[in-house]
Amino acid sequence: MRILANYFANPISVLIATIFTFINFLVILLPFHLTLILFIDSQSNLDLSNNIFIYTMIFMFIFTLAYLCLDFYYGFTIKSFVKDCVQIDKIPELGFLQKNFDETIKNFKLKNVEFLLKDSEEINAFAVLSLRKKYVVITTGMIDHILKSLNTHEAQDKAFKGLIAHELSHLINWDSLPNLILLSGQVVAVILSNILTFVSTLVIRIISVIPIVSIFAVVLTYIFLLLQFLLNMVYSFILHPLYLLVERFLGRLIEHRSDYQSAKALSWESMYICLNSLMALNGNTFNSSFSTHPSTINRILHIYKIEKSPENIKVSFFSKYFSLILLFASLILSVYFLLVNFNNLNYLNEILKDYLALFYSNTKDLIFYIHETKLYLPILASITAAFLSFYIFKNILLFIKKVYVSKNLNRSENTPIDFLLLYAIQNNDLNTFLNILKSGANIDVVFEGHTIETYAQHMNPKFLKHIEKIKA
Repeated sequence: MRILANYFANPISVLIATIFTFINFLVILLPFHLTLILFIDSQSNLDLSNNIFIYTMIFMFIFTLAYLCLDFYYGFTIKSFVKDCVQIDKIPELGFLQKNFDETIKNFKLKNVEFLLKDSEEINAFAVLSLRKKYVVITTGMIDHILKSLNTHEAQDKAFKGLIAHELSHLINWDSLPNLILLSGQVVAVILSNILTFVSTLVIRIISVIPIVSIFAVVLTYIFLLLQFLLNMVYSFILHPLYLLVERFLGRLIEHRSDYQSAKALSWESMYICLNSLMALNGNTFNSSFSTHPSTINRILHIYKIEKSPENIKVSFFSKYFSLILLFASLILSVYFLLVNFNNLNYLNEILKDYLALFYSNTKDLIFYIHETKLYLPILASITAAFLSFYIFKNILLFIKKVYVSKNLNRSENTPIDFLLLYAIQNNDLNTFLNILKSGANIDVVFEGHTIETYAQHMNPKFLKHIEKIKA
């Protein structure tokens, strides 16, 4: 999993963002195209309509890539993120923060990075970049939180350094590029949607004033609205959730990677102190498939006892430049097809028509077959059996982990992660409790004269049986 995070998470995110941008264009164009096809009565007109559709898609893709290249070089979008920010080195009372930044960036192969302050109560920090500018931004809310959460200057400095190193990892890996692709695609999509809406509205109004064919305008409008509604439903309830599922899974891997590189740059204590200060904000041990970040406990366990690397943090060529290679290759191929390979357009047109006809026919046949043979009952039973098998398998793995942890318990030496056991008990999260013990936490630790059994008795009596079984 760490290899996936270090080398492939960001390239895959860029690829998915590019594909999803293309899907956005389809959702905008298809209602217009399908509405027009319904009223075409000749093969030549159908070919013309398909050619216009294909050319528009290619043009939108080229325009998006061109806009993205300009945006990545000049930083239009990035400027909107940092327009209200102030350089920290110009704020005398934050000199300690600039000092932490200057000491931390020495561990990364990065130059010309500006450290900015955003006046916001939100507890947050982020990193954004263009080809010429790189920024690490921290909010006043985050600064106040760390200063209030930690009592000593040494702990505060370590927490700030861990946070800064985490954001520098995002910069050195160009992690903001997938979002930049989506934002560029959205700009182009909005422009095209406005143009198509204006043209279609104008045509419908012209048709509606002609007495004989005015009913045609009404029918055309309702068909278009129906198709648009159906496609938006598919997009909202199927495509977008699937995209979020994959994108946020990769995002959690990227967060783990940035934590890891922060620990490698400074040693684990700095990132540990930073994450520890966030536990009061996010004491929940759970994270779902749609969570944007891993749980704070998982993040702490992920970097626990990682030693400082003797070398500066750097990334592989593939991980960093695959994004640009993919984008420039897509741009060149699209321009080549549009300008040079014109003769293949009719061939692509035929493929598009054949595919749509085949998809419609096969879908219709499959639905009728399932209905006539009552195949939906075995399908429903198979899905239920699959979920049940997954549940049983999950519990078997949990039992095996419980046995393993029980045989390798730390019952004597206190560790910095012992307090995490209390959060797992509070949240009734046995899996996380076992992971903490597996990482070396002391199950017999005493907090202010109380054992974890006493704590469980007070906060979550049901969890006592797990503790007793693990100790036994």
